[in-house]
Amino acid sequence: MLLEIDDSVFITTNNNFLSLVSSSAIYNKIYVYYDKEKPLFSSWISAKSIEDKATWDTILDATEVDMARYNLENKATVSNIPSSLLDEDIPIYSIDDAAKVINLPFMIYLENGRADNGFIKSTLSSNDRVLVSKLEMDEKLHFQGKGGVGELKKELSLAVERLFYRNKLFVVCDSDADIPGNINPDPSAIIAISSTAKVKHHCLERRAIENYMPIEYLKGKIPAEYRDGSVTFKMYEVISNMSEPQRFHFHMKKGFKDGSCSRSPLYKDMDEDDKELIKDGFGATYAGDYTGNSSVIDCISTHLLAENNHEVLLLSRKFMNYIRLPV
Repeated sequence: MLLEIDDSVFITTNNNFLSLVSSSAIYNKIYVYYDKEKPLFSSWISAKSIEDKATWDTILDATEVDMARYNLENKATVSNIPSSLLDEDIPIYSIDDAAKVINLPFMIYLENGRADNGFIKSTLSSNDRVLVSKLEMDEKLHFQGKGGVGELKKELSLAVERLFYRNKLFVVCDSDADIPGNINPDPSAIIAISSTAKVKHHCLERRAIENYMPIEYLKGKIPAEYRDGSVTFKMYEVISNMSEPQRFHFHMKKGFKDGSCSRSPLYKDMDEDDKELIKDGFGATYAGDYTGNSSVIDCISTHLLAENNHEVLLLSRKFMNYIRLPV
């Protein structure tokens, strides 16, 4: 989060708040930007110690370096106003509300905490995965599984009533789309709620996170000497040979036992033997490796990023541009 401090804030009655800002920046909880040529800042800083002046210079220098290096999209302004202006594209916080936001961790709302956590990390570069894991360890970022898309929608509806959460909230949900663009009602509602409240969000283009699990990664887990006799390997081969729309919208867990999948026009011309082989899907644990340790996620990520898929790269950029903090 990049917090721009309006010049009106730099007065002695706000010293406690400004101490919070400077300590939060030093401890890498926020980026801080201000215009050091403005009159109130110039007057306020002139009365400070050499150490304090150096601290504020360091804070600004660090922010400007990362502003040049990264696209820091998560921005807010704090001003000496009685009430926050939260409907602005870039919210303007009162000092009291800014103090609350600074102390909040990032909250990543998900349908399933562990699996969706692993999926998001698999879309990131190795350096970004290290940063995200550090933010988790430092209690600056929490992945919060809500127990399914319906519960996610309810929790989000409650959260957006507290509008200052928008700078510390990121939402990811499945589309449950049986064909491209046919987003189910609950994910559609999540998009609408998030858009209205200006909460950063991403609804997956594919049916679910299972549809991003790299098939080559799964095939590679089966030793070569066992592949000829492996029904699972043959099923993976069928998935590999699908068109992208078929592969991206197949119900990996239930297969054609899922009504929306069995009715989908995407599979009407599919080879009947292939359809028979995958008719029951792969079961509930198909994407279970998303809950694996960091080495497993690293391996999944290597395969996923090698596909160079536009949406995966978009999600990665969107997520990191929003939650990035100084290190």
